[in-house]
Amino acid sequence: MTVNVSTGKFNALSSFRYWLETNVPPTSVTPNWTYTFLQQLTNTSFPIVQVTEYMSPDPGSDSLGMIVAPYAVYPSSAPATEGSPQRMGVKISIQDDITVDVNALQTIYQIRDQIRHALILAGQANDATGAVAIPNVEIMDYAQSPALDTGFSVEIEDEAGSIIERYIPPDETTPNLHTVELLVRLGWMEMN
Repeated sequence: MTVNVSTGKFNALSSFRYWLETNVPPTSVTPNWTYTFLQQLTNTSFPIVQVTEYMSPDPGSDSLGMIVAPYAVYPSSAPATEGSPQRMGVKISIQDDITVDVNALQTIYQIRDQIRHALILAGQANDATGAVAIPNVEIMDYAQSPALDTGFSVEIEDEAGSIIERYIPPDETTPNLHTVELLVRLGWMEMN
């Protein structure tokens, strides 16, 4: 099975979201967080992990301020052709409310550590045993019911500096929220 050009980005992003929820679930240390995707943060419980698509920068670039509408075609990218490599940036925002959790800052950094750990170790085999503790992000075809494994996987870029991070302290517009944002670059091959 191949990844269809018209649905490749949707399937890659959806597969990444599923992988994140499956491999980085709430724990006893950081219980009861909520994942949200492509929706506004209103009337929600905290802590929360929000995943959205962002423009993919060149390696080493910091583009945490440049948003692109979901599933938009990047002007800097060539159109997908048979066997063409694709990539996108994904922003993971981790937020907690200090009025609900007095340890909000500590909580978001613990969640951040768990997510970074999974991102860095995805698909890597243990040198001694050869076992893979955290699997690759397998691309599923969500246009099928049930979703089918395409046989392709999303590559999480793991070069030095490929996961960009910034902390956003509470301010006038969000006086109770501590936020940590991670920008992660994903890549995959699309075939026609």
